[in-house]
This record gives sequence, structure tokens and C-alpha cells, in this order.
Amino acid sequence: MSSKGQAKPVIQKETWAGAFKAIAIRALSYGKFWQVCYATVIGLFVWKLEPNEPTKILQLLLSSNLFAVGGWVCFTLTVVGGIFSIRFMRARYLEEIERLCKERDQLQEKLLERALRHSNSEPKKLL
Repeated sequence: MSSKGQAKPVIQKETWAGAFKAIAIRALSYGKFWQVCYATVIGLFVWKLEPNEPTKILQLLLSSNLFAVGGWVCFTLTVVGGIFSIRFMRARYLEEIERLCKERDQLQEKLLERALRHSNSEPKKLL
């Protein structure tokens, strides 16, 4: 066989920009882009600190009342937000299940050309 006319595969080197792009695209597809942005900003902040500054910042946070109050505020907001999120998602879930049940029933009745009776609903009048 002749190698003329066949293209050689091009191997590209992975760069930090390509890796960051892949992480950003993955985060966007999973809805985690803002968390990745926050982690990147915090990572850059820590990276640029002087060697003795992180211990000073940590001592300041742990010795102040702001740390304790901020923790309780974050905890409360997280719990309240979680409760509202769960209630909202449950309502949407139940609405979607009800819609799918009605659609399924309509399609089955259309396919069988007669009214169906279900144990989870009131009997339908056949006349």
C-alpha cells in the first residue's frame, strides 16, 4: 500500500488554556459554572498571597465574632433556601407526573378507541 494521499493524524499538545476551556464547558453543561468561577478567583487570591499572609487572615477570621455570626447566617440561608427549593421541585415534579398520566391515558384511549378506567382516578362515563 502506498502512503500517498493519506493524511497523518495531527497530535495537539494540551495547554492550560485548553484544560481551562474544557473545565468551563463541562461546568456550563452541569450548571456549576459560577462555583468554578468562585473557586478560580479564590485560588488566584490564595496563590498571590505572601507566604505569611494566609495564617494572619485565618487568625483574624477565627478570632472574630464575624466568623461565628457569618457561619450561622450561611447555615440559616442554606437551610431556608433548601426548603424552598425542595418545595418548588416537588410541586413541579407532581405537575409533570399528572401531565404525563393524562397524556398517557389520552394516547391509550385513542389507540384502543374506548374509554379506560383507572384505579387512581374517578370512573369515566362510558356514554
